[in-house]
Amino acid sequence: MNPSIIVWSELSLQIVITFGHFLWQGLVVALLLVLFEFLSLRAQAFQINAKTGKSRDGSLRSSNFAYVIACIAFFALPCCVVSTFFWVHQTRGSFLVALWASESTHLPASTPMVSAELPIALPELNASELPVVDAPSQQRIDHDFFSTVTPGVEAFSPYLCLAYLVGVTWMLFRFGLSLVGGARLHRTLEPISDAKVLAMISAQARKLGLRRIPLAAMCQRVTVPAVVGILQPAILLPPALLSGLDPQQLVAILSHELAHIRRYDLIINLLQRIVEALLFFHPVTWWISRRVRVERENCCDDVAAAGSSRIEYALALLRMAEQCAKLRGLNIAPQLESLAADGGDGSQLSYRIRRLLGEAD
Repeated sequence: MNPSIIVWSELSLQIVITFGHFLWQGLVVALLLVLFEFLSLRAQAFQINAKTGKSRDGSLRSSNFAYVIACIAFFALPCCVVSTFFWVHQTRGSFLVALWASESTHLPASTPMVSAELPIALPELNASELPVVDAPSQQRIDHDFFSTVTPGVEAFSPYLCLAYLVGVTWMLFRFGLSLVGGARLHRTLEPISDAKVLAMISAQARKLGLRRIPLAAMCQRVTVPAVVGILQPAILLPPALLSGLDPQQLVAILSHELAHIRRYDLIINLLQRIVEALLFFHPVTWWISRRVRVERENCCDDVAAAGSSRIEYALALLRMAEQCAKLRGLNIAPQLESLAADGGDGSQLSYRIRRLLGEAD
């Protein structure tokens, strides 16, 4: 088996060609997602109850369906990149070059040699009898759109790949910092000792089908309820939330967080962050990722509202926002941004409440 070396110029060019194709492939995936969302809304319109103005069960099914479609669209992006890279690799050929052993130039004495003094009679062939051999690899390269691009692309492809690696490294570094920050939160936890709150959590966990009751603790460093940890998830609550909500509202808020654990949203979010780091350069990646987070919150909102009513759960969200705003000494408007699934859209809570009330567009 002959050793091989990587021709970095060819590898970088194949990567650039792959990402070039991914630019239009991502747009196609986004357009398909928009089409599916439009058809989903149209299908949901046929399920609306004429008396109540909405169908509760139909809304639950549509939120789960929209979340699954958004996840399929998001994770189709790395699949496009991988499949396109293999196609480019087959088209252009391997970027590995075999290193032949130097001994091939010095044949051993036992190797039979053909004497130059012995004439060898070779059959004469006419030109018309010679077979015509095509160059399929060259034909495949000619059909590649990016092979006709100016040579500057090939010249700058190593630098483009280097810039990409720098961007991925920075994104993964930020992701690593968030994981470290989440791990440090466990050191500042104050386990909840209130028997009533623990009974609420236990009852809701059994109701949602959780095999193990997650840890619930108070944390001074969070201003809204949050779930951290993948192997051992824990629900973090700001201290002001326990005294600022009535028991029914607290149960609804806890149901939302328990739904994240029951649906394995923490694992999906972990994979989501990795894909964001690898495909950070395409705006479609961030747009579809945000759609996944929005639909994820909608699904958990439906689970939480199923235990009481949508109006009561919407009031619980507003009450929680008020308590968190007082905790940080802020007005209610800026504090709403922290309740968004993507962590930056201040209108997300307003959309969630209007959706619960059946008034969302």
